[in-house]
Amino acid sequence: MGPVKALESSGAGFIKILVYAVVPQTMPHFVSMVLYRFESDVRSASILGFVGAGGIGFYLFDKLRSFENGHVCTILILIVITVFIIDKFSALVRKRYI
Repeated sequence: MGPVKALESSGAGFIKILVYAVVPQTMPHFVSMVLYRFESDVRSASILGFVGAGGIGFYLFDKLRSFENGHVCTILILIVITVFIIDKFSALVRKRYI
């Protein structure tokens, strides 16, 4: 509340208070939550396909059922690589902005 009160006492309007006091204070938390939800959604997409929701998990389950182990291995490697890249990108963004 300190920056908001300081801007209010100097006569700043609502937009300036929002841009210079509220947004800088809330942006790290917002970025952290967006990155967390994105990582979580990517990880759960493969699991949801097993229960019939579609997506990459559906293809993984289909190949697993038909014993196409080469395709299963490829899909699993792609999932692991995708999660790894997203995790590294998330760590980079968190290090820079939070």
